[in-house]
Amino acid sequence: MAHKLVARLSSQSHSTDRDFSPSRGDPEDDIFGVEDEGNDNCCCSDSMGDDEADQQASTTETFNLDVFSKEFTDSRVYRSIVQGNLAGLYHAVYCLREPVTVIDTNFGVNYIHLVVTTASRETQFTYAPFVYALSNFRVDICQEDVGGDTPLKLAIRRGLVELVRAVLRCGAPPPDPADSEMQPSLANDTEESATNATAVKTVCEDFQPGLWAAVAAADYFLVDRLVSSWCRVRIAKQGESLISFARRLETGSLIVDLLESSRPTLEFVHATLAGDRRKMLELLDNKNVNADTFDRSYRPNAGAPCQPRSLKAAATELKHYHVLQLLPDPKKGKQQQQLPAAMLELRHRPHHQKYYQHHQQLLQQHRLLGGKGAALAAVAASSAGAAAGGAAASPLAAAAAAAAAVSAGEDHQSPLRRATSAVCRVM
Repeated sequence: MAHKLVARLSSQSHSTDRDFSPSRGDPEDDIFGVEDEGNDNCCCSDSMGDDEADQQASTTETFNLDVFSKEFTDSRVYRSIVQGNLAGLYHAVYCLREPVTVIDTNFGVNYIHLVVTTASRETQFTYAPFVYALSNFRVDICQEDVGGDTPLKLAIRRGLVELVRAVLRCGAPPPDPADSEMQPSLANDTEESATNATAVKTVCEDFQPGLWAAVAAADYFLVDRLVSSWCRVRIAKQGESLISFARRLETGSLIVDLLESSRPTLEFVHATLAGDRRKMLELLDNKNVNADTFDRSYRPNAGAPCQPRSLKAAATELKHYHVLQLLPDPKKGKQQQQLPAAMLELRHRPHHQKYYQHHQQLLQQHRLLGGKGAALAAVAASSAGAAAGGAAASPLAAAAAAAAAVSAGEDHQSPLRRATSAVCRVM
């Protein structure tokens, strides 16, 4: 398999006692070398910061493989990925205008495949920003190689937790838990491998069922949870964007509003996770960007519960020190926010004030009732009636009736979701 060959050989590229010279040029010319002297338009410091650019540009080790097509390997994008040189990637794209959507004609891999096969468990935090960066540059996150492997499959199989998280955030559909091909390899059969496999499984569960399925189900709570986990909204499938898909299914203006209002912030989040200071500065001109956002899916370890983590903390973990000055310190108490972000925005819009008030009442009653289906259904019916009015009472009444049928022992979030999703459809 191509990915096995790449993984084996790319791991050798980091060996200090081997010389992998490129097929052309001299190592001294690599990334920021003499070949580019006099390039007055170089903007590497805008993307990485002067210190980081100088530090990463100092790498002179190069690497090439004849197994890939020349177009794929004869690129500074390729060499930057193999070297783990993020500054070199931005130099190649922003300054040299090199294409990043190239697909190898021999094995059908793209540069995200290369990132996943080059990374290891020890270097996954170094390579996670490459996934975000390449996705920002419109590299297909779901590309299959000749063996049918996507970047997500490879990341799961190799137990690369951070790369699994990055690929899922960038739009890859979460795997089917029953799919044996989407399980981490336990070849070493050690306690560390088992713990890592559990971490991979937990990450995949945190991003279920994926934004496409959540929108198709018109489930506002699921959409909000995934958006709050920093899943990208600017994604498309078969030429149709996610937001267009939501409009076509008539999922309701609340879900569409949530997706549209979240898009600028999520683009900023992904630029931050990619360490792309240049794009962050461009996006900050958009007044709809909220830089003080929190990741709702963060877990300190696989067994710990989710707890909100600020964007600044995430950037610090990835060692993107050059972007920290663009990020605000987290506001005290914001982590305790109970209502969905879209609801807090909608409360200021006259058209949605009634729904916001009744949604707030519904949450309060939901906590007090502790799962009693019939009583919760009454609250849902009251909220639905006040929010939608008589003309749209039929589907909302049906949702309330469905909630009433739920027994007292069932998870009381189910009727809450059904009632709220029904309201979303008619708003």
